[in-house]
Amino acid sequence: MNSRAEATQELCLRGVRWHLAPAAAGRLPAWLNEHFPSVLDSKAALLKADKGSRVATAAGLVIKESTARKRRSAYRFGFRRSGSRRAFRLGTALLALGLPTPRPLAWGTVRRLGLRLKDYLVTEYVADCRALKDKLDACRNDPVKRRRLMEQLGNLVALFHANGYSNRDMKDTNILVTEKDGPALWVVDLDGVRRPPLITRRRAARDFRPIAHSLSRHGMGTEEDLAGLLAGYSKTAPPRLVFDRFPDPSR
Repeated sequence: MNSRAEATQELCLRGVRWHLAPAAAGRLPAWLNEHFPSVLDSKAALLKADKGSRVATAAGLVIKESTARKRRSAYRFGFRRSGSRRAFRLGTALLALGLPTPRPLAWGTVRRLGLRLKDYLVTEYVADCRALKDKLDACRNDPVKRRRLMEQLGNLVALFHANGYSNRDMKDTNILVTEKDGPALWVVDLDGVRRPPLITRRRAARDFRPIAHSLSRHGMGTEEDLAGLLAGYSKTAPPRLVFDRFPDPSR
């Protein structure tokens, strides 16, 4: 990853040691003072609330809080390096390569006696968006829009592979769709992104698994849908990773 992702400014606020991107250093302290941590307790602001994770939005920014999912995993969470730091660096690197993901603005960690208790990541909010799962339902009965979306999804997978990254978690809840100036896809939640020494054909095939599963959950995934995915993928993927037929993601 580009070392420029480490060029951050530190800010200690309400028990959190924040690391701010230089471009956000002017506006983020005021946002944190006004919205943190109250935004995470606001039902109206919550976008997602799972075990070990809460995501909320306010005034054009999104904040994600991560904690140990279960009591027995608290020590494992505590001793691991900050996942928010990794997501911040990864998001910065992906954006520099032209991959569509919300711009990371800051990451922060709460530690006690050296153990990590909480992690925070702040990113820009993708305006006028909806989850891919909603877009799939909306275009199911429109063959033209459906084909276009399949090709865009294939191209999105190819963008990762062409830049040396694998994303094993591109499911319908981790992809956003914006409609301004035509549909555009954005990847959120980078936990499943890795940069292996080489993207093998087997790994490339497995990256289609969450998309294929998402399609089947929405009554899609026909031969024509998969052909559209493959057509979009083939336009951008490295030649050695182009498939003659849709790969079996279960292998």
